[in-house]
Amino acid sequence: MLKKRLIATIIVKNNLAVQSIGFNRYLPIGKPEIAAEFLNEWGIDEIALIDIDASKKSSLISLDLVKKVAGKIFTPLSVGGGINSIESAKKVFESGADKIILNSALDDDVLVQDLIKYFGKQAIVASIDVKKENSKYMIYDYKSKQTTIELKQRLSSLDIAEVLLNSVDRDGSKNSYDIELYKEALRYTNLPIIALGGAKNPLCMRELLDNVDKISAVGAGNFFHYSEHSVAISKMFLKKDKLRAIRHDGVLQYKDIEFDNDIRIKKQDDEVLKDMIFEKHIKESI
Repeated sequence: MLKKRLIATIIVKNNLAVQSIGFNRYLPIGKPEIAAEFLNEWGIDEIALIDIDASKKSSLISLDLVKKVAGKIFTPLSVGGGINSIESAKKVFESGADKIILNSALDDDVLVQDLIKYFGKQAIVASIDVKKENSKYMIYDYKSKQTTIELKQRLSSLDIAEVLLNSVDRDGSKNSYDIELYKEALRYTNLPIIALGGAKNPLCMRELLDNVDKISAVGAGNFFHYSEHSVAISKMFLKKDKLRAIRHDGVLQYKDIEFDNDIRIKKQDDEVLKDMIFEKHIKESI
């Protein structure tokens, strides 16, 4: 059984990492490279760095920023934002990206095929934003703030590495993942799908994995950024069910811990805490 991955998204506006709420409100988090460093230390499997304004401004994501982020992490890095040619994709790869992320560029079939021929489909991730309208899942265009074609039309024509499928309706809502969206998407494609949008805590992730077995990876942004050691805690919570295969090779293990109703770590007994004072820790993660 292939192990499920946890993927963190770092959304960038004006070279700052931001919290996205419904694709129309953005709260500052801080420097993207610092956010990436924390996520790397906490054991994230992959990071997606996306400049959401680059295409609107007809510019490319800051290559200096990509280099800074890549220099802070050892996990695979996917990068998106304004990639609209082979030359711009080259610059992003040369700056440290392992994969490129395409969103609005997916409308250009010729460009997509050229990128596949040049870099290989394994190096390309399709970022698809979706809204539900009249019981149909429609592609949402961030630039025009309107929906365009149905999801099945977009998915049926793709042949790339994987799909980052984001629910605009659930973005920043903390209302959990739209399970029906991912079930429907998997009817139209065999491509690996990363689910994104709505995570409040690891309970949401467990619900998704329990109901959509074929999902390839669980993505989150806001939750990972605002909860200390969120990645390691999520992995340990999900691994408590031995039937659920989750990657876990980080420094932070959190073995034999209990969680409260909000999936936060319960306070250890005083005797346990007392014994920990005398334990030697070779490396302390941030």
